[in-house]
Amino acid sequence: MAIISAAICDKQGKIYLARQFDQITKHNLEENIRTFPKLISPQQQHTFVENEYVRYVYMPIDNMYIVLVTTKNSNIIEHQETIRLIYKVITELCPLGINEETINENVFDIILAFDDIISFGYRESISLQQVGNAIEMESSEEKIHLMLMQARMNEAKEKADKYAKEQEQFKKHGISPQTSQQHDFTSKHDILKSSQEVQQSDEIKEQQYKPTNMAPKKGMQLGKKKTAKETQKEFQKQQQQKQKEQKQQNQQNNVSELDDEENNANKPFDPLKEPVHIEQIEKFSVKLTRDGSIAQNIEVIGEVYITILDPARTKTQIALDSQPSEHMKNVKLQLHPSLNKQLWTKNKVVSLKTPDQQDFPVNTKIPTIKYKYISQDNKEMPFTFTFWFDQTVIYEIEFDEENSHFQHLENLAVRIPYTDNSSNIEIKEVENGDFEIQNGEGITWNILKLNQENPSAKIEIAFNGEQPDEEDLFPVNLYFEYPQKTFLDLKVRGVREVTKSENLKYLYTQKIQSDKFFIE
Repeated sequence: MAIISAAICDKQGKIYLARQFDQITKHNLEENIRTFPKLISPQQQHTFVENEYVRYVYMPIDNMYIVLVTTKNSNIIEHQETIRLIYKVITELCPLGINEETINENVFDIILAFDDIISFGYRESISLQQVGNAIEMESSEEKIHLMLMQARMNEAKEKADKYAKEQEQFKKHGISPQTSQQHDFTSKHDILKSSQEVQQSDEIKEQQYKPTNMAPKKGMQLGKKKTAKETQKEFQKQQQQKQKEQKQQNQQNNVSELDDEENNANKPFDPLKEPVHIEQIEKFSVKLTRDGSIAQNIEVIGEVYITILDPARTKTQIALDSQPSEHMKNVKLQLHPSLNKQLWTKNKVVSLKTPDQQDFPVNTKIPTIKYKYISQDNKEMPFTFTFWFDQTVIYEIEFDEENSHFQHLENLAVRIPYTDNSSNIEIKEVENGDFEIQNGEGITWNILKLNQENPSAKIEIAFNGEQPDEEDLFPVNLYFEYPQKTFLDLKVRGVREVTKSENLKYLYTQKIQSDKFFIE
């Protein structure tokens, strides 16, 4: 075996794509590629380096390297020809340059090209044109799929044209189109039976040939006042019309929701992703005074969601482990009522009530667990807030490094509700972040990150002309995210598919974000 692996990496040894042609563990491959750039010296003229175990044949491409990891006793001349062909193929597939984005967009074509050029560790006798023809090879199954998709699109277009013509006929004969819209909604989702559809179409035909009642011709009458009965009838008629319109709107919304559910259910699964996603989100709410003290309790509402991406893994169970800190021991976890309470109470397992008969919906964010935590401790605050009001107005935020829950904060937004003319506002100084002034809506101060390296942020505002009152600058609304940790530390013990007794891979994320964070 001559070629062990073909890879694309950056100049620090980070792998963006690798194709193996011999048995090698992921760890060994990463170690080999990571040490490869360190072996290259600036004065080096040739395009290969060696260590104790393997040889690296490489070629620079933009800010990256194409690397062949080979055995030390292999034919280096042949490998140089191979890497030159790979270079030409990659530049053809990625004409805009080689970076992480273009590699991800063309990853499958690049892997197929590697397989066409290298077979069982040796170079195939193949040209650039032949590689291109192999990659562009047409698939009969793909053609059939595209034809079916086009047929469905044509069918949908015909239905839309037919519907538009019916509406035009109704308007021409002076008939309300609501009957037709109701018919279209019900037929789309197979709710009405065929007999009802026939009956409805007969009613439409009768209405089409029925002349519209015309009001008798009268001259214009000035100054005639409506009676109380006429006014009441007109009001009732308007109310009935509003109810009909509202009912029609609700039906259209239901159609949209059903379509979204169908699209999610039919969305194909990407095998490169984990089949189960578990997400723990905590929403942080508090009200502060202008001196930075807590006016109302800190309230943290947490929820755990699961999303099943693989339609073949809908009978899934998730085993959790709660490890609350001392101040979180009294927090109660509430299970969603549609889940198996007995299994949760006994083993802390999230499961459907009858998993052998029920399925989790696919591509849907499903709430499973909810909890609530309340505190009055200033140490739970992610930062301190200071407000100065004099000739200028200063808002200052300082990151609390002693807080064990927050190591850094991201995507902070401070909304100052000054709604007067924006031409009166002058931003004297912004430390850490930028700002946006929206006339009639206020000032938004955006802070990308607060951490130990950038622990503070400040904005100083001056006002031209009349000085505003302090009340005009409050309440201030704050938003932030912390995407690494939560107050309640939940651990995932494992995820398994019930019917196959199969352990599944999963992606678990935690995040704290502000919900109602006000300074009054």
